[in-house]
Amino acid sequence: MKGYGNLLVVDHGGSYYSVYAHLDEFTCALNDQLRASAIVGRVGRGVLSEAASLYFEIRKEGIPEDPLTWVSQL
Repeated sequence: MKGYGNLLVVDHGGSYYSVYAHLDEFTCALNDQLRASAIVGRVGRGVLSEAASLYFEIRKEGIPEDPLTWVSQL
């Protein structure tokens, strides 16, 4: 996934993954077991912007899903 800067992919099981890009720093490490609402990193600047930005995606079996379906449940 070129162009996304520092990238974190979290395996949620059941072929679900969340993707976080443009991170400035990570607060978790490879193979960490994460809890719900864990802070996984700090937002950085996007490639095309001076402002802080976060790219977020949910994938099932490698296919992107609408993240609003998931975020609206929070």
